[in-house]
Amino acid sequence: MKLTALLLFLSISNSEIFHDLTQAEQSAADNPTQTLVLYQQYQSYLETMPVNVQLKWHKAAARAALRQSDVVGAEKIFIAMLPSYLQAGKNQQDYFYNLVGIWFRKAAFNQQALNAYQCALSNQTTDLDKLKYLNNAAIAARHLNQFELSIKLTEQALAIIKTSPSKPYEGAINNTLGMTALLQQNYEGAKEAFQRSLFLREGLKRTSAQLTSTLNLMTTYLLNHELDAFKRLDKRKLSEVELSFEQQVYLSWLNFLYQQSLYRTAATPSTALVQDYLALRDESIIALVKLMSRELHFVLPNHPVNQKTNLIYQGPLENYLNGCAFLSAEKKQ
Repeated sequence: MKLTALLLFLSISNSEIFHDLTQAEQSAADNPTQTLVLYQQYQSYLETMPVNVQLKWHKAAARAALRQSDVVGAEKIFIAMLPSYLQAGKNQQDYFYNLVGIWFRKAAFNQQALNAYQCALSNQTTDLDKLKYLNNAAIAARHLNQFELSIKLTEQALAIIKTSPSKPYEGAINNTLGMTALLQQNYEGAKEAFQRSLFLREGLKRTSAQLTSTLNLMTTYLLNHELDAFKRLDKRKLSEVELSFEQQVYLSWLNFLYQQSLYRTAATPSTALVQDYLALRDESIIALVKLMSRELHFVLPNHPVNQKTNLIYQGPLENYLNGCAFLSAEKKQ
């Protein structure tokens, strides 16, 4: 098996491999399907590649799977990545603490996600890294309903931006602030934050991020009964790109709420809409659909993701947190 893989590997030029790897890394955020297709093409002979190259392929694939909220697929990639991480990744511990934290958050193990982000913060070296980890920690805190901590973390991030400006991170942090305000029914605060986030993300290549801000601003307008503002909102980006399943479900609920608000009707969401809600894996979207259902005076069934709130993950991904000084200090207390 390994000999066959080696022969296949040798038949491909280094330039082709690195071209595809670069493409996979660049596509992980906005075209994750392409990244995963490329990863699968090389998967059978990754072991024949240098360890650092293996690690890059696994990282790109893990990011892509997480972008799709595929926690099962991402866990398999993390398990496959562990040997190359242990050999080559120790100089990037903060990056991997953050990456596995995203998995914990996507899988709804929010306390462990917050711990992982704290591990990343305790190892970070640059302001941009710190912005990323603070924002992710704020999201995990919000999912734990620790709103004060979430706001504190985003305020720390905004303080860093004053000396180390970054439009992408400032846009992301404003989106996080908007979500915290929205879940607390502070619609004016949410609207201001989402508008700021969308403005900062305009002109950037992070199409998925712009879609998130657009959808969240649409939600705010509807929940604040600003139907004219909802109608005026430029939604061209929604038709210009392929929406993920999660985004499609989100948009379907938004359109349903808009129709009910516009015509002042009291229709019950269809069985298909409810089933799509139960198939969601993104906790932020789940929380927003629940807000919309309350506006509709409709009681949704318990979501399976929310049943794991107090559970602790025990499995191979814990190996990525070995050596975290933050966790060691926590255990001593």
